[in-house]
Amino acid sequence: MIILLLKNIRSYWSDRLFPPHLWREVACIFLASAGFFALLAGAPSFPDPDSFYHARIAALMIQGPVLSFPWLPFTALATGYIDHHFLYHIALIPFVAFGDPLIGLKIATVFFAASFIALLYWMMRAGRPHAPISRMTTFLFLCILLINTVFTFRINLAKIPAVSLFVFFCGIHAAGKKNLKALFGLSFLFVWLYGGWPLMPMMAIVAWTALSGVSLPDDKKWSLVAFANHPHRLRYCKERVVSFLRSLVRREHAAIPLVSFAGAAGGLVLNPYFPTNLVFYWVQTIKIAVLNIISDIPVGAEWYPPGMSFVPAHGPTLMILIFALCVFFLPGLFSAYLGIRLPRRTWQDWLLCLLALAFFVLTLKSRRYGEYFAPLATLFSAYILAPALGQTQWMRFWHVLIRNMSALASPRGLATGYFLVMIPAIITVNITQIAAIYRDGYGMKQYARGMEWLAEHTPADSLVFNNRWDDFPLFFYHNQHNAYISGLDPRFLLERDAQRARDYTTIQQGDDFEKLYGYRPLCLANNEAVRKEKRKKGDASLPAECVPEKEKQALARALKSFGSPILALTHLDYPSTKKIRGLPGLQELYRDDGMVLLSLSR
Repeated sequence: MIILLLKNIRSYWSDRLFPPHLWREVACIFLASAGFFALLAGAPSFPDPDSFYHARIAALMIQGPVLSFPWLPFTALATGYIDHHFLYHIALIPFVAFGDPLIGLKIATVFFAASFIALLYWMMRAGRPHAPISRMTTFLFLCILLINTVFTFRINLAKIPAVSLFVFFCGIHAAGKKNLKALFGLSFLFVWLYGGWPLMPMMAIVAWTALSGVSLPDDKKWSLVAFANHPHRLRYCKERVVSFLRSLVRREHAAIPLVSFAGAAGGLVLNPYFPTNLVFYWVQTIKIAVLNIISDIPVGAEWYPPGMSFVPAHGPTLMILIFALCVFFLPGLFSAYLGIRLPRRTWQDWLLCLLALAFFVLTLKSRRYGEYFAPLATLFSAYILAPALGQTQWMRFWHVLIRNMSALASPRGLATGYFLVMIPAIITVNITQIAAIYRDGYGMKQYARGMEWLAEHTPADSLVFNNRWDDFPLFFYHNQHNAYISGLDPRFLLERDAQRARDYTTIQQGDDFEKLYGYRPLCLANNEAVRKEKRKKGDASLPAECVPEKEKQALARALKSFGSPILALTHLDYPSTKKIRGLPGLQELYRDDGMVLLSLSR
């Protein structure tokens, strides 16, 4: 089965779809992108702790698939674990098998990110034969994409984004070319690759809709002018709805979503984790990703809406998308104004338009979809705006630019100089910000000494209470000798035991004892003077001695309910950590700059 799928995908990469003269251009773009991403990821740290989980799982898979997960016994993963990044971890094995797995993960991340940028370059240059995009215009749109801080940051994470984007955009091209064999194979592999596999069938549905709408006869297509002038508007709408429905059920149109759904279904059933994967995907893909149910249990920041940060983060991408949408929906107006001839809109253009708008809405719901929105909006904008830019005489453009710069006193010269200064400044600031995030991330050796101490001084599989669920990937990478309370996503703990998940959240956050235990901590009322004095110094935390005896007892009972004699505490300056350390009966076992290990008496 796998061999057949690989043969189908190989036909997708035939010389007919990848003209040989583009190889050198694509190779140059790949090398330049690899250098850019390597520069950003050069720091010995990772901005996302999940990178440590992926590195360790890939290293464990050298011995065979990881079919169970005993390291989180209180979570749903203990009874229903699947590796929903199975193919990604297989792809990492050649990089992590030799030497330090974390170094290999960084190399793999740069390779995958550069591969996606090279694919995007090829799709701009060769994906639209009737209206090819010039090298200069393609390079311009890639630069606009790379100054999008959200996209550049996400694609260079040592996680799945670059690989999932690569396969997803291959699926877009396969659907656009009606290559059903490749679409089936890519839909199958996407299930094994990524927990967000429903995105591929969703794309196929959008392609089906776009193809069915554009394939209507000219006299059956929608027109606002014709609708306004029609004597029987209800009949006008009915005729076009009926024609559209007939177009939907045409065999060559309906085959696109059917093939994609068949591939996804095959990936679900012909799966080493079947049928456990069905329950897991209900939790991870449907409840967390699609429905995005936000409860009182805090989750990773990527699942929350972006808020007001969306506009500045995606500023350049939004600007070109708005302009491209105006040209797309008002081609006659802009064709006359610019004095150029715009190519006829195809159903592939409608596909990209609808996908860009769909992921725009999804990004407003959850910021993690920004990694899809940015390249989709850029590719659509390139296809729509490139004909105008392609007719630009670039040598003449540079001569006019230099002539304007020579007359700095004129308004035109000032405007030209402003943009020439501001654009590189924006690029520099964005790159500096991303590099700073990497530099201030999780160090490769962070918590390593404490985890080594645990592995040497505790029995195998003994339970350790980790006070921060997002520290689990680092603990797991450095120490598979012990088990932990919560990790990867707090809703896995919530799915298994709701009360235990709420207790854990209360301990982690250090507040809300009134909600759980029915009283108001006395220190909030009796130590207002102390709080005001500490706030003046920029410290809103409470001293350990401020925690009343009743709260200490409740906190101790909550900790003991987990049955873990060892506490691994990080973020030592957090108020919640200070509260735990202020409990009586704790014995310090190990301490360094980043963590402390305590023994809790039963």
